[in-house]
Amino acid sequence: MAGDPVIHRLREIVAVHGSAIKELIHEEFGDGIMSAIDFRLRLDRRADPKGDGSNSSSAGRTCPARPPEPGPVECGVRGVFTPHSPPHTESRK
Repeated sequence: MAGDPVIHRLREIVAVHGSAIKELIHEEFGDGIMSAIDFRLRLDRRADPKGDGSNSSSAGRTCPARPPEPGPVECGVRGVFTPHSPPHTESRK
């Protein structure tokens, strides 16, 4: 769906803000990735007299970029999509 305007805007958000989000993840958790294995997305309506908008919040498990020793990296086993669950907020330091 290359022509879908919502998909276009989501890709644009990642293209424009992805590097900054990556740096914030690395600052908080060290080198690693935000996994989509245990991924959650919350989408809420934001009321505004000029026109309603949306708030979105995503939460994914943070995994090391490379395992320290050869072998599997424990980072979850299946994907989860829960549109009305609160985002994961606990810090993992």
